[in-house]
Amino acid sequence: MKIAHILSVCLVALVSIRAWSISPMTQTASPVQVYGKAETVFPLFVGAGVGINIIDSFDLSLMYGLTPEPYYQVIGDAASQYGGNSAYKDVVESAFKNNNLIRAEGNYFFESARTGWLAGGAFSYLTANGKAGIDRVLTAATGKDYSALRQGLILAGKNPEVDIDTKMMIIDIRGGYSWDITHSFIVKASVGVAKVVWSEVSLKSGLAGFEQTAYGNNTMRSAESDIQSIINENGISPTLGVEINYVF
Repeated sequence: MKIAHILSVCLVALVSIRAWSISPMTQTASPVQVYGKAETVFPLFVGAGVGINIIDSFDLSLMYGLTPEPYYQVIGDAASQYGGNSAYKDVVESAFKNNNLIRAEGNYFFESARTGWLAGGAFSYLTANGKAGIDRVLTAATGKDYSALRQGLILAGKNPEVDIDTKMMIIDIRGGYSWDITHSFIVKASVGVAKVVWSEVSLKSGLAGFEQTAYGNNTMRSAESDIQSIINENGISPTLGVEINYVF
């Protein structure tokens, strides 16, 4: 609800600016343009939001969306391949499950905000909560085999899965081109690179007796730290973006 409230406030502000820009009291035409947008940045983001061209060479936008499952599966595959550990795939994918993402983006246009080459960057904040097998989590963190632990928990009637709550900050840069399709519609395409610059991981096993022991607590906290390192070190990817803008 807080996210929806923030976006609604931004939309009201942008519409107010747009109304001012076309007011008959203004002596000259204002370069301000307000637009709605839908965007995908593979393999990071799908969402929508609002933007504003403050002057002809710059725009800013705020969006809300998510990283869909096919996208974060690609991220998990890449982390597993480049990290050299198959357990990375399950853990990284679990770190993206049930996610939400807020994205702030800015672009510089070399010709105009409607047509021509552009360079831009974005900041994304992602929150997610998922589950993964405790053996996969500990194997990803330590490199040791914990399959016996999983089997022991199953035989004891215990849940062998771990809750993973994740927060990430992601920065990406890009270059691209903008096409003025009609008076109201603009299409942009871009290529770039995205990097996780910060993450926070919280693990809960549901095994209160285990986590209350010094060994269990140290194991879980160490695993959290190691998984954060896995995400930060392997969280880099080339990106391909497409967006459609509707100018109000």
